[in-house]
Amino acid sequence: MKNRIVSILIVLALTSCNNKESSKVIKPSKSQTEAENIEEYKSLISMLMTGNIHDAIPYFAEDISLKLYGFMTIEGKPKVVGFFKEVPYDRHKYIPRNYIIDGNTVAVEGTAYLIDENGKTSENFFCDIYKFENSKIKELSSYFVLVTNPADADL
Repeated sequence: MKNRIVSILIVLALTSCNNKESSKVIKPSKSQTEAENIEEYKSLISMLMTGNIHDAIPYFAEDISLKLYGFMTIEGKPKVVGFFKEVPYDRHKYIPRNYIIDGNTVAVEGTAYLIDENGKTSENFFCDIYKFENSKIKELSSYFVLVTNPADADL
């Protein structure tokens, strides 16, 4: 319950900046190091959201950590790659709405549409936080809010 509340608060905070017409990039500081090329980060994140894992693997640090809050933590490149290869991308669609970039950290907030085994689509929300080191993903923290009441989707 505590993780769900924290996830909701984070998503609500990021959603308050939401622009329904297109995704926005919010850059809080001018002195950025690895976040200079915003399009490169967006392209890499798109690879992960669409299942293009083969092209994303070179951007994983050997000691990458994937934290799926409320579910599991996966440590190390081979295990993280294995996880992403098992995601049923044909039943998932992620739509990023906002990117917040500060130094070597990128936060992405958006909507996830999931299709269950019966073909029913649900609208859910996510916030992923990527921490880069030497242009590779060192840590990926993911918060996911499963909408159990369709009225919640109107947040």
